[in-house]
Amino acid sequence: MEQLRSELELVLGETVSLVECISQQLYASLYNTPSMMTAAIHCRW
Repeated sequence: MEQLRSELELVLGETVSLVECISQQLYASLYNTPSMMTAAIHCRW
């Protein structure tokens, strides 16, 4: 989770204080970052 937070901060150019996993499936997870303008981020692993 820390790596995801660091990468988001680098790309967005702002501090990300909270990253929450909303939904986790076999091949994808949905994350919410309430501290940012973006409502949700979909990550595929």
